[in-house]
Amino acid sequence: SEMCIRDSLSLGDNQLKELPEEIQTLESLMVLDIRNNKISRLPHQIMNLKKLHTLRLSDNKFNTDYIDSLRTLYPQISFE
Repeated sequence: SEMCIRDSLSLGDNQLKELPEEIQTLESLMVLDIRNNKISRLPHQIMNLKKLHTLRLSDNKFNTDYIDSLRTLYPQISFE
């Protein structure tokens, strides 16, 4: 499969309930913006994105405990 070279992706304001698993193919992704959707869980594949350092996820359906656990598991990522 072809690797897509892009370092940021904005999927905000799309009424998404989940992220597509294919997101893991964006290996150069550094910033992912999924604000203002209906997402409550991230696919574990997202953590295959070794360069990801900023995840903007406000205004979704995540609960606080879930976000706290992500912060603990992935200290290299800034969750905004």
